[in-house]
Amino acid sequence: MDVIESVKEIARQFEAAATRAELDGEHEKAGRNQERFSALDQLIAEVEHLRDVTTPIPNDFAEDLSDIPRELLKELTLAKTDELEQQIHIVVQSAPDGQADIDTILIGLYRKFDVIQKRRFLQNKLWRMTQKGLLSSVRGKKGVYAVAGSETGSEVDSEQESDEGPDIDELLG
Repeated sequence: MDVIESVKEIARQFEAAATRAELDGEHEKAGRNQERFSALDQLIAEVEHLRDVTTPIPNDFAEDLSDIPRELLKELTLAKTDELEQQIHIVVQSAPDGQADIDTILIGLYRKFDVIQKRRFLQNKLWRMTQKGLLSSVRGKKGVYAVAGSETGSEVDSEQESDEGPDIDELLG
């Protein structure tokens, strides 16, 4: 049994105990059990969210595409990712605002995976990941990356550098 399922079962027990205590007129006991249920429910939601955002991208996208519609399959190039790309993806995705600069990625790789990379090698890897569409550079922030298609997408520019100058409206701000 998955640890989350175990915690969900405990949470359901607190919720049921709160309901029973409320029916028995034990309002203080019901309140304590309801607080415990709520805390566990929030914990479950947070852990499930963290699992979702830190799940590594697969080495080979073709492993299981059963849930992908036929229209989308036609658009895929099914590029393979390596272990370092997975690790970088996790570090960037788990950054507090979903954006990370090179220093943050270097530190994150070490702290999460005990991996030490040379700055120049990492810069080249980030550029290649941007070209593959795995990451996007954040518009207006040099050397800052986000996961392509993430919630920060409105602030992200999928091109590494733009040939166009700044928008005049932005300059006049």
